[in-house]
Amino acid sequence: MKPIPMSVCMIGKNEERFLEKTLKALSGFVSDMPKGSEIVFTDTGSSDHTKQIAARYTDRIFDFAWCDDFSAARNFSASKARNDLIFALDCDEELLEYNVPEILRLTAGFGDCMGDVVRKDWSPESDGSASLVTTDIRRIYDRRLYRFQGIIHEQIVPMKPRELYFYKLPIILDHRGYLGSPEERRKKSERNATLLKRIIEQEPEEPYHYLQLGQSYHAIDETEEAVIWYEKACSFPLDPRLPYAETLLLNYGYDLLALDREKEALELLDRYYPDFFQSSDLFCLAGAIRQHTGEPIKAMLEYMNAILCPVHHKEGTNSFIPYFQIGVIYEILGKREEALDNYRKCGDFPPALDCIRKLTQ
Repeated sequence: MKPIPMSVCMIGKNEERFLEKTLKALSGFVSDMPKGSEIVFTDTGSSDHTKQIAARYTDRIFDFAWCDDFSAARNFSASKARNDLIFALDCDEELLEYNVPEILRLTAGFGDCMGDVVRKDWSPESDGSASLVTTDIRRIYDRRLYRFQGIIHEQIVPMKPRELYFYKLPIILDHRGYLGSPEERRKKSERNATLLKRIIEQEPEEPYHYLQLGQSYHAIDETEEAVIWYEKACSFPLDPRLPYAETLLLNYGYDLLALDREKEALELLDRYYPDFFQSSDLFCLAGAIRQHTGEPIKAMLEYMNAILCPVHHKEGTNSFIPYFQIGVIYEILGKREEALDNYRKCGDFPPALDCIRKLTQ
């Protein structure tokens, strides 16, 4: 089959913090792709140097009057592309790895399906460190068959009713946009919450919107408000095959524990276990709930499930995180050697190193 050129379509406003690094990596990718591949950048009202930076890498720059609708901006950008195969990319997503021959083979063979790429999401932790979660995200599509829908947290949907099929592409992105300052995160979350409440008025029966509203409050540590919306999302039937089901249960469960609402967290565990608990991330949540409810042996069993589970998303949920928690439980139980043994399995995980020093002084 003839190689299919691709248009990488981006939208952005005041993105000078990340854009240079993103476009530098992207320019190499576009050069490696078939002739005619391009970068299309749509600016939604920048007042910084975003457009000047974009102009160093592409002459395909367009303006879009912002209307509080991310899908409208993305669909406009795709409409300006010279190719039908679209790769939607954010300004804070750096292209880390890709395999062009395999990309060409897959896009030629599965062009009527939607393509997933791998994204590594970095998020701030309360101790000032950053955690890493790896997810598959839908970003490649044929604009003749699909378009974006939703004014925020937009998703690719078919233009006409059809069976939905996906394929996974050998593309890895590094996403550090969540690592902004507390002020930047708050501003973004407040904007998102305003748009999401507008969507909920229009589509009150869609649990995904309630999850995302909970996420907006979770991101700025407004835990009690986040739990309200997570609870609402869980009031609807939840399918374990839904890509957001795990995120909902994880954040809801941990936020309940943060509010010392162990009984509700345990009810959540009893309600969705075992149908939903198929990843090390969720087994770690189950272990944490059992710790909080004073069941150390059951907690250790869940952490062992996490270690043995082949599926994980957050870095460490099948290794140093459960080993550390097992060590904590053994230390509380007065079993020093067993605690040390598990702490030593955590590698260079700082809390484990601190515990080893404390126990061996």
